[in-house]
Amino acid sequence: NHDGFTDMTFHPSDSTGASNTNEASPVILRLQIRVQNGEGAIFHDVHSLVPGTTRAKYISSAAIQDEFAKVTILANWPTTGIRSPAMGLLEIDLPRSSSQGMWDELKLRIIVEDASVLHDKLTEYHPSSYGKMAMKDFIDPIEMFYVSS
Repeated sequence: NHDGFTDMTFHPSDSTGASNTNEASPVILRLQIRVQNGEGAIFHDVHSLVPGTTRAKYISSAAIQDEFAKVTILANWPTTGIRSPAMGLLEIDLPRSSSQGMWDELKLRIIVEDASVLHDKLTEYHPSSYGKMAMKDFIDPIEMFYVSS
């Protein structure tokens, strides 16, 4: 079984030479994935299929899949900028620090699941039990700590 997830955290900042970069140019994270999603097929807002989450309105998500695997990407900020422009390619727009408002820390979770019809249906409209657990943990973590400074 090759199910798993990877978490990424980004700290965008104006102090990294933003004056030298073009403020109008988008920041795009591009992920090459070995999933043969025909014609770049992508399914948006798959996190809304997980019941019982309280912070889902602040999350963006999308999934691509083929007959062997499914890859889901979750972002902790609302965006419509998750797309699959080609087969096996995921792109997500990262907001600039000046436009992100309350999101001073951008978090992504990439969930990879093997398709196993024996254990789960794993369709675009029915997440697996592992996928539900990984999404719920990202949306509503069991523990969250804030340090005031």
